[in-house]
Amino acid sequence: MKKRANTTGRLIFPVAKIGIKLVSRRAVKRVALSGPVFMSAVLEYLTSAILLVAGDNQNARRLKLIKPQHLNHAMQNTSDLYELKTTIKCGIKPTEGLVMYIEERTTKG
Repeated sequence: MKKRANTTGRLIFPVAKIGIKLVSRRAVKRVALSGPVFMSAVLEYLTSAILLVAGDNQNARRLKLIKPQHLNHAMQNTSDLYELKTTIKCGIKPTEGLVMYIEERTTKG
């Protein structure tokens, strides 16, 4: 019996969808079976870290709702998440939702 990728990781994020997106966007020619599992684990970890900090801030303020600006505030106040945000240039805009892109770096030489 074959093992599925999502049963080996026991992750909440959809491993199969992430694998399909990696292949369909043609970022790489081939994707290993462990690639989507690792990618979904990283996304799940980052999501839980951001929501944990934002939730703690909201509990301290005695608010029940986490808004997009609270997520941005949580990312700015945590040094590791802020470094990630400045490297990847991700943010939450009210009109567009979550926006993430990698900054293109030009090398002089």
